[in-house]
Amino acid sequence: MLLGRAYLNYQTVLQSAIEAEGLENHFRPGQGSVLFSLFEEDGVLMSDLAARTSLAASSVTQIVSQMETAGLAKRTRDPEDGRAVRVHLTPLARRLEPRCQALNHRMRGLLEAGMSDAEVSELRRLLGIVVGNLHGYFTTSSK
Repeated sequence: MLLGRAYLNYQTVLQSAIEAEGLENHFRPGQGSVLFSLFEEDGVLMSDLAARTSLAASSVTQIVSQMETAGLAKRTRDPEDGRAVRVHLTPLARRLEPRCQALNHRMRGLLEAGMSDAEVSELRRLLGIVVGNLHGYFTTSSK
């Protein structure tokens, strides 16, 4: 229950922060992990993007489709393997990157307020386990 409440509060605060930054026409909560992964490395395979974000492939497909509609991303066929698809950021996404990074920094400050560095590290470690457990549920139950 506590994790669910934290998630709902996070989504509400994030949506408000997105609107305050004037980014609501470009992206929404839920797209951040894909967007920031592409900020780190552009042009990755869809399958690698799913692995890097610990999201189900169907979720990544949906998020990338939303990002394409918003003009933030485009998909291209891999030149070496025509079956594989790569995701690239658009110039619009690159122009918005500094504002997105600033928003991310503010959200991290809010989330980590009142915690020591050791507590933040432990929380990240524990949440990583939770994410892995949940991701594992989808990857093993779909086989």
